[in-house]
Amino acid sequence: MEGETYRAVVNPAARWGAARNHTATHILHATLREILGEHVKQSGSLVTPDRLRFDFGHFKPLTALEIKRIEAVVNERVREDDPVETQVMDFQEAVRAGALAFFDDKYGDRVRVVRISDFSKELCGGTHCHETGQVGLFKLAQEGSIAAGVRRIEALTGEMAYLYVRKQEEDIREVAALLKVQPAEVVEKTRRLLAQMREREKEIDRLKGRAAGSQAEDIASEGRMVGEVKVLAKRLQDGLEPKDLRAFMDTLRNRLKTNYIAVVASASADRSNAFLITAVSADLTGRFNAGDIAKEIAGIVGGSGGGRPDMAQAGGKNVSKLPEALARVYEIVEKTRP
Repeated sequence: MEGETYRAVVNPAARWGAARNHTATHILHATLREILGEHVKQSGSLVTPDRLRFDFGHFKPLTALEIKRIEAVVNERVREDDPVETQVMDFQEAVRAGALAFFDDKYGDRVRVVRISDFSKELCGGTHCHETGQVGLFKLAQEGSIAAGVRRIEALTGEMAYLYVRKQEEDIREVAALLKVQPAEVVEKTRRLLAQMREREKEIDRLKGRAAGSQAEDIASEGRMVGEVKVLAKRLQDGLEPKDLRAFMDTLRNRLKTNYIAVVASASADRSNAFLITAVSADLTGRFNAGDIAKEIAGIVGGSGGGRPDMAQAGGKNVSKLPEALARVYEIVEKTRP
């Protein structure tokens, strides 16, 4: 309002947060060019009091070792506590001095150069730390692709980096409590549990195979003759995965041997998907194709299918149509009778 007096005050926490992240961005940029190559070019960045985001040109994902090294080198340069120096000079003079100027920014005749030791020199008008040590801690939080040939790094510094690490430690302690071990033992205990799970999964698969073998003997007798071809189209218990159906079909084929067309089906445990496996004995593949049969019945359950002439797979979302799909198998054989 006219006549009123206002006092502008800088929020020191926000200002220092932005300064830490801005200085860390320059250190990160120089480090990426050193480790990945001088082809690395800034294509965008975001600096806030809470975090930094840096986009750069690179032709492949960073490896775990590269990420580890980048974070280590940035923190090493932070700990060196080098001065962050600024100088205003002519644009051409700055470029001749080796200052980096990227992503098509438009500069005036006079520019501000931010220099950190002998490893970073960029044109920049933003707020910065006085020494690199004021960055505190640099923590790389995420790396990924955002476009063809463009990667993105998100990172934290100072207090936000500390809080990030503390949260990870709290998560590890919580996991350790659930596993009933000390935090240092979490990785080894997890490895042991995963090994036990894999062994139990193998045992479950073995038991399923035995059950399939005993069921296949009975189910093989349920087939009916369509002309001179034995046809069996059967829905098994719900909850079987495609790999279970394939194992069952292998057992069934050993029982049926020749002159058969077989289809077995199952719905997922939550009845949201239908799975079907089709098989044709080798002596009939000249007349019938398991892949073609799979495609046709898959359309009935609202999905797709295909595969080899002797065995194929199909699936769809319309579980209620499974009886119709299985009935179609007999129609297909009847239609192609000589």
